[in-house]
Amino acid sequence: TTLRSSFDNRGAIITDADGICSVHDAAYILWPLIRLGYRDEALRFFTFSKQVLSSDGYLLPTYRADGAWGELSGDWGNYPPIDPADTDMVLFVFAQYQSLHPRSAVLHDFYESLVVPMANFLSQYEYSRDTYTISLSIATLQAAGDLAEKVKDQENSVKWRTASEDMRWAATTLYDSENKMFISDESSKLTMDGFFEAFMFGLVDLDDERLCGALETIDRRLKTSAGLYKRQESDSSASVIASLWMAQYYLETAKYDEAQQIIAKISQKVSKTG
Repeated sequence: TTLRSSFDNRGAIITDADGICSVHDAAYILWPLIRLGYRDEALRFFTFSKQVLSSDGYLLPTYRADGAWGELSGDWGNYPPIDPADTDMVLFVFAQYQSLHPRSAVLHDFYESLVVPMANFLSQYEYSRDTYTISLSIATLQAAGDLAEKVKDQENSVKWRTASEDMRWAATTLYDSENKMFISDESSKLTMDGFFEAFMFGLVDLDDERLCGALETIDRRLKTSAGLYKRQESDSSASVIASLWMAQYYLETAKYDEAQQIIAKISQKVSKTG
């Protein structure tokens, strides 16, 4: 009941107290729910996304439940502020849904109206030097290429996969070999975000020496005496999110004891209400 209260019947997922739907956060909320078997909520959200999608194929950061624009920060002129990660994350999660329900009609229903305009926008966007956005875009465009192949759209399949591979080549500049870390944004500061993004979205293979080098740096500079992890070096205490990201890495690399140690320590801090 608590979970359902955040899902508007028109498809929006309300992510803050003001009744706003952040599409990026909403997609992250859907991702584990899809893996747990939720279907109707995902389909309504994809329908909502299709309805608010711009004619150029991008989503804005926030919307109201009726599809009107939410509050948009910053100064802007002829075009509203666009973060490609918003569009990326929705398309990425759509591809995750399709992979779990390959026999459903969802791809047929959403391919031309959602997948094509989004993937075309993402394949032409000029990206900044940011591990998260580029890693997510590489994974999303590769997934979009796979979807195109399923519907026998070879032209778009080749175009989107090529864009993904071109971006992967350019992403070699995202690793700081001197400091052994992935750059999460233009500030070039050490954060857990860059490491998580690099392995979670397949920027590099799990046994890649760059990822191993980044792990050494994180263990040396972000790990606390309690065995948990800070999200960035300037933080005064450990972050639950950053620690769970590290646990996820250990699970992905079959280091189950290390993952369980982190999960056990975090479980001790969870209140009775969760």
